[in-house]
Amino acid sequence: MLESLHPVIAQAALPQNEETQRLRLDLLGERVTLIIVSRAYSSPELVDLHEDAMSVYGAIGKETPQVLPIIYARWAYELTTGLQRKALEHANTVLTVAQGLQAPISEVLGKRMIGFTLVMHRDVSQAVECLEQVLDGVDEALSDEIGFSYGQDTVAAANCYCAFGLHRLGKFEQAQQCVDAALQRAAILDDANTTGYVSAHVSVLFVGNGDEVGLAR
Repeated sequence: MLESLHPVIAQAALPQNEETQRLRLDLLGERVTLIIVSRAYSSPELVDLHEDAMSVYGAIGKETPQVLPIIYARWAYELTTGLQRKALEHANTVLTVAQGLQAPISEVLGKRMIGFTLVMHRDVSQAVECLEQVLDGVDEALSDEIGFSYGQDTVAAANCYCAFGLHRLGKFEQAQQCVDAALQRAAILDDANTTGYVSAHVSVLFVGNGDEVGLAR
């Protein structure tokens, strides 16, 4: 199915109007999920899909939220394959598009993406500041909605990366508070994807600290 879906999208002889282009973006967005689930964020197919989607997006000629999951997938590909500079560019693109759409959910997502990337690549202090803004500006309902659309709960995920940043800054007590908040949020949600995400990330900190008690939690 994965092999056959993309050619159908690319070659279908349909009218080149806005309605058709939006339909193409919807189909490309659906394919993102299939690739991630079956082949992970590091699949090179996400690059080709993103380039096709941006071509369609350009043909529409106006901002649309349909493109955001596709840019997010490209960002995740770059972050997981060590291309942090490019990842930061795409994180900023999500924030810019979201601001143009006046979409609070997507703005929070964009800031979260920027914070994650900065933790991995550049200015850790700026990353922590960005992630703290995310945590200050997101309520549980908004966090739930982003988690449903993008795979992980934002409160839990942002606390994980804030913990990484604080740990790098030597603020170990504050980092532990973020770890505890992430674990607590995952326990409340009892969502398998968020629980696995949090467990994997905080385990890295526990291993790095030699915290056998924390690792066994």
